[in-house]
Amino acid sequence: TIAGTGAVAVDTVARYEGADGTTTIVSSCDIYEFDTGIVAAITSYSAELDATEHPAPTHSDPRFHR
Repeated sequence: TIAGTGAVAVDTVARYEGADGTTTIVSSCDIYEFDTGIVAAITSYSAELDATEHPAPTHSDPRFHR
């Protein structure tokens, strides 16, 4: 939760698959702080997640198969 109107948080989870077949999953959060409408600071947090606890999603939409 961000108190006030001068910041926004972007929360993501990304899956990376290496050429060797390994999978890495990373959860991240970026906090953007603004001053008069201009980005004044960016703070990033990230943590690697256990790939065995987060199976690959199954989507029928071809946009998710890149």
